[in-house]
Amino acid sequence: MTITLSAARTKLRLRLDETTSGAWTDAQLDEWIRDGARDISRRTMALQGMTTLSVLANAVSVTAPATTLKVSMVKWYNPTKSAATMEKVLEYIDHRQANRVMNSTDSGQPLYYSAGGTPPSIGVALHPKPDAACEVELYTYKVATDPANDSANVDIPDGWTDVLMLFAEYSAQKRDRQPEWKDTKALYEQAVEGMIESTAMWAEATQTIQMPDGGQYPGWLTSWE
Repeated sequence: MTITLSAARTKLRLRLDETTSGAWTDAQLDEWIRDGARDISRRTMALQGMTTLSVLANAVSVTAPATTLKVSMVKWYNPTKSAATMEKVLEYIDHRQANRVMNSTDSGQPLYYSAGGTPPSIGVALHPKPDAACEVELYTYKVATDPANDSANVDIPDGWTDVLMLFAEYSAQKRDRQPEWKDTKALYEQAVEGMIESTAMWAEATQTIQMPDGGQYPGWLTSWE
């Protein structure tokens, strides 16, 4: 289940055996909660997102959202076509391959995509570049977004609150020079390693699953026993 920033702070204080502000201010606890959510998302690739972008004719590339860590799949849409032909899952190709198989001035219906740059500035190029205005859906792995206020949810996957608490708890213990912070950090690292193993299969950029409706989607959009 999800947890708000306020509830996470209260939970953390209970773990630290300090129910009201004393050794640690609310601002400090909030910072460690936010830092923990970002650390978990960066290391596990467990947060996913999808965004639709409009692409102009002959545009060389589009920019992924600033929270993007990695692009997992790109779908191309031509809104002027019928439903049966408007969608295509683009095949991933790296920049060097793209330069070998086609000219940079080529235009037409995109068949491939490549991605480059580093967070928070990742660009996605279409090959060949589109000869008409179109739309693309970017499926991404993303870094956690900071909660805007106390009532906003902390951006972590459902069921992973206790792992977040371990990060924030060891951060508070370390700040207070409590010797047990190393043991708490070790528990956090162990939990994160388990999370990385459980989500590794999602992080393959080329992994897609064909569904009964004929569409193709990243594996993390589906569920199975």
